Amino acid sequence: MPALGFNRKLILANLSVLLSVTLSGCMFVAAKFLLSEILPSTLVLLRFWIAALVFALCIPLLRPNIRQVTRSDLLLIASAAVMGVVIPGTAVTYGQQYVTAGMASLIVCTNPIHTALLSAALMGERMGPRKIAGMFIAGAGIVVVIGWGWPGAQIASTNLVGVLVMLAGPLSWAGFTLVGKSLMRRHSPVHLTMYVVIVGAALLSPLSALGLAEQVGRLSSTGWLVLFLGGAFSTSVAFMLWYNGVKNLAPTQVAVYGNFTPVVSVLGGYALLGEQVTLFLAVGGALVVAGVALVNTGRPRPSRRAEAVPAAVDAEDMVVAGAGARDTT
Repeated sequence: MPALGFNRKLILANLSVLLSVTLSGCMFVAAKFLLSEILPSTLVLLRFWIAALVFALCIPLLRPNIRQVTRSDLLLIASAAVMGVVIPGTAVTYGQQYVTAGMASLIVCTNPIHTALLSAALMGERMGPRKIAGMFIAGAGIVVVIGWGWPGAQIASTNLVGVLVMLAGPLSWAGFTLVGKSLMRRHSPVHLTMYVVIVGAALLSPLSALGLAEQVGRLSSTGWLVLFLGGAFSTSVAFMLWYNGVKNLAPTQVAVYGNFTPVVSVLGGYALLGEQVTLFLAVGGALVVAGVALVNTGRPRPSRRAEAVPAAVDAEDMVVAGAGARDTT
């Protein structure tokens, strides 16, 4: 009986994470569809308003385990909201106007590479040959995807600008991952995500509310449904499923699931939006996923700095980085 209980717990954990990355991969497809009806700024604002509302409704369920937010936490949470919601949400959504849903997901899934580079630059973390090789492989994959990833593709100014804008998303999320390290010493990942989404939605409001009424009027009934599903399920529910599942999985298992998101986006774009899957997209995507996997599963080397980070925080940091690889749009 104990063995059966353990297996059931493990199966539920894997199913939770699998459903989470599936929902997250669908968000790229949903965003591409919604951009045909409303502006990127409106999409980002409404999506995170809905996500914030879902998290707010969950507060009574989470209240017994919520720790008090101190004054010092508030500044860090506001900074995390800017780097984890405002910048990546805006950058990725704007950039997705110029690229396919599958390509957008592949670009965003390079988040662990940005985190590794930022950790090396700011925290003195040493990168071994495995991580360096992974970065070069993923970089080569991105070049293949951008240059030859869809019919008639070329490295033109429009799609190149879109890609460069979109890359600000995973780079900013890497900064959020590092800021989140200190916050996760006091708050659980799911509580931190709730704070960041709610504060991020509030910060987006004055930046994106201009012309909101006119934009909302352009949404079709299908658009409203897609928007609600994207904000409620592909954002809030996906994060909660992710954190519920990863509690019982090893970080390397989490990293593997994070690489599944682009597969969902590519297949979803093909099935629902008519986006073509070319040989170059498949080859480039495989290189990106393989490179990210090398970076994400490499054993972290000690920092050159004297300060030590608890192992539990490092594990949670990897979990949050994996969540960023799933979705920050």
